[in-house]
Amino acid sequence: MNLELIRSNRIVKLEKFISDVNVRLISFSKELYKLHPSDFLPRYHKVRISITNNTEVVVEHLLLKVFRSGSVIGRDNFDTLPVLTYGLKPNETAEYELMIFDPFNEDFKEMEITIANQQDWEQRKKVDNWLQKAGEFSKRRKQNWIKSLIK
Repeated sequence: MNLELIRSNRIVKLEKFISDVNVRLISFSKELYKLHPSDFLPRYHKVRISITNNTEVVVEHLLLKVFRSGSVIGRDNFDTLPVLTYGLKPNETAEYELMIFDPFNEDFKEMEITIANQQDWEQRKKVDNWLQKAGEFSKRRKQNWIKSLIK
């Protein structure tokens, strides 16, 4: 959704969208994993996040900025990640398991995840093929059935 706003240069709507969708990092692993068993090297971090949609529309896709702080690379140790949200409804929060590519493979201390803005996209553009693979990088966790009964 935010990528559509970025590509169409709707900056005011993008800023509103970024303020209305909240991403919270729950956990991450510094260990690298393979996305597919046939991959030659492990290059992905496993991450768990929650996303809250405070907009009035269903969000299907998001472009996230992943920043790894405390590395020798400094402020350039970030990448963008397309995420499939599996129909995140208005006023809904869901948890996701992500596989986040590490383009630098340098040690880091912390990870920050935010909604990507236009500057993030300009610095770390992805080809359409990469964007179409969002479902490979993101899985929505099933809601605990007890929690769903309480709501």
